[in-house]
Amino acid sequence: MLNDRECIICNDVEEYAYNELTLVKCKNCDVFFHKICYGISNHNASNQGIVILCDPCQYELQIKGKQLNKLSSNKDLKCLICFNTGILKRVLIPQKFDLFQTSESKFNHLQNRAIWIHIECAIYSQDYITIHNWRTMSNIEILKPLIYINNKSCCFCNGNFGILRQCRFSQCMEYFHIHCLLKSPYYKRRNIIIEKNHLFQIYCHKHFKIQSQISLEQGQK
Repeated sequence: MLNDRECIICNDVEEYAYNELTLVKCKNCDVFFHKICYGISNHNASNQGIVILCDPCQYELQIKGKQLNKLSSNKDLKCLICFNTGILKRVLIPQKFDLFQTSESKFNHLQNRAIWIHIECAIYSQDYITIHNWRTMSNIEILKPLIYINNKSCCFCNGNFGILRQCRFSQCMEYFHIHCLLKSPYYKRRNIIIEKNHLFQIYCHKHFKIQSQISLEQGQK
C-alpha cells in the first residue's frame, strides 16, 4: 500500500529543505508529488502552498467549465504509452506524420485534441519521446509514429501489444513494457543509468550491476 504522502512519480516519501523537493497535492486527485518531479518551477505562481491542480484536472476544468467531480475526472485522459490514467503531462501533437501506425479501435481515446503521457513513461521512452524543457517537464515531443504491434513479447506480462523497450546491455534480448517494469518487484530506480543529455538507459535486473561497474570504470579513466 502506498504511503499517504508518497510521490506518485518517483515513489519517494521524503521531503527536503530545497523548495522544489516539497511534496504538493492535487486538490482534486488527492495525490502527492514533488514539485521537481512534476516540473513545477519556483517561479510559477501556482506553486504557492501545498495544494494545486495537476495539468489533467486543470484541462478537465477548462473543458467542462464546471466544478470537477473527484469520482469521474481524468478517467478519459490516458497515457499514450501505457494507456493508464493518472498524473499526466500534455504532449505536442505531431504535425509532420500520423501519430499511430494502426487503425485499432483501442486508440480511439487518443484521437482527441489533447494527448497525454506520464512523466516516467516519457523519460523511459526516448526512442519515441523527447522532453525539451526538463525544468517544467513541458514541450514534450513525439519523434516518430508509435508502433504498438510487436514480434517480441514483454518478459513480465508476455504481451506483445504496446510500446516495448529492450534492455540496453549488449545482445540482451529481454523486452518489457515501461509500466510492467515499474510495477515489477525487480524495479528499483537504480535500474536506470543516467548518461549525458538526460539519456536514460534501462537495463534488466540481470545486467544492471554489470553495466554499473562498466560505467564506473569508464568514468574513472
